[in-house]
Amino acid sequence: MGQLAPFNMKNKNTGFWFINREMSNALGLAFQLGGSMFLHVFIGVWAGRWLDDRLGTSPWMLVLGILVGVASAFKVVYDLLIKKWRVK
Repeated sequence: MGQLAPFNMKNKNTGFWFINREMSNALGLAFQLGGSMFLHVFIGVWAGRWLDDRLGTSPWMLVLGILVGVASAFKVVYDLLIKKWRVK
């Protein structure tokens, strides 16, 4: 049986053979959008729970924190997408 050729994942011109520039940009944007949405909602939930514990208004501040977190997440996503489309 013959020897197998070594598997070279690196392409000299474009980097990894399975990821081209467009795919890399799309993946980067997807992770940036997802991470941004998660972070904003998480901070809203955390702040709402903290305020509920301090003020004794359970669950109203949590609901308000979720709504503010979701609204700010959509605003950030909108801004990122507008910025991305205007660059082209």
